[in-house]
Amino acid sequence: MKKFLATLAALAITIVPVAANAKTLTDGEVKLYTNLIEAVKKAGVEFKLNPPACDENPNTFGWYNPPGRELVVCQENRVRGSRDYVRWTEEDLDTLRHEAHHLVQDCVDRQLNGHLHFLYEDTVGLVKNVLSTDTIDRIIAAYADKPDYVKMLELEAFSVAAMNDPQEQIGDIQTYCLSK
Repeated sequence: MKKFLATLAALAITIVPVAANAKTLTDGEVKLYTNLIEAVKKAGVEFKLNPPACDENPNTFGWYNPPGRELVVCQENRVRGSRDYVRWTEEDLDTLRHEAHHLVQDCVDRQLNGHLHFLYEDTVGLVKNVLSTDTIDRIIAAYADKPDYVKMLELEAFSVAAMNDPQEQIGDIQTYCLSK
């Protein structure tokens, strides 16, 4: 519980995004992200912010680990080797949304068993409507060694994260992970 309260406190810090022209989140938006983290935890998944494993690959922003039932965010501006929380950036929030969608993909079959499924019937249409061709190409290149199914799961997660609607994601977690 102490860890969870510290995480909420860290999230509640005024968010100063990296980009100079980016906006600071309102109190309502901070509450939405706090609620998204709470939904992840209610689904039986531990939320970790800047665990030591983040330092193993400095280019990793986070992950969803189904067998370990954990969702991790490695804050972009964290100090390597430190477990201290820093102000959240837009990238950090995007990572939270992306990994939260992988949790939903895991719950689509109502089993939370590490078998990810598509949430959207027309994933290709979603991806084309939300992501630019350049972004799609970069994602596909980043996952070049993965099967097409995994590439599409990633494209769906990147698309949902880009839609930037944590309230919808909370609803998806409630629908697919909490109502069995």
